[in-house]
Amino acid sequence: MTEQRETYAEIRQAAFESAYSCCRSRLSKNRVIRPGETDDGFDMFARFFDGTHEVMEEPLLELMFRSLELMLFVGSVPPAHRAYNLRIAADILNRHGFEDLVKDIPQDEADELRTDLELLGLLPSS
Repeated sequence: MTEQRETYAEIRQAAFESAYSCCRSRLSKNRVIRPGETDDGFDMFARFFDGTHEVMEEPLLELMFRSLELMLFVGSVPPAHRAYNLRIAADILNRHGFEDLVKDIPQDEADELRTDLELLGLLPSS
């Protein structure tokens, strides 16, 4: 039996469910961000991405995680963290090529990933 892979949409949904859980926990502890306070949003998603920094066996899955992390943390993580994820995503694309990576997934999913990678500057705009 073939193991079903995680789709880009499923990964995004899991990240947002994790963020929702974090925000709900904050509210249950009466820890909300007040006017004038800052919260960069990093901690909402940090729990979700915490275990994803080991090299994954599947390049497409790793590319999806890296691109999603870059999209969600845009402007809210240290530059070195952003550069690290950009470097890994670029390396995956250089080694495998975008078209080869997405050849076996539905076109709409490939288009979603392509759009994110274009916005991140990892692929030229089509």
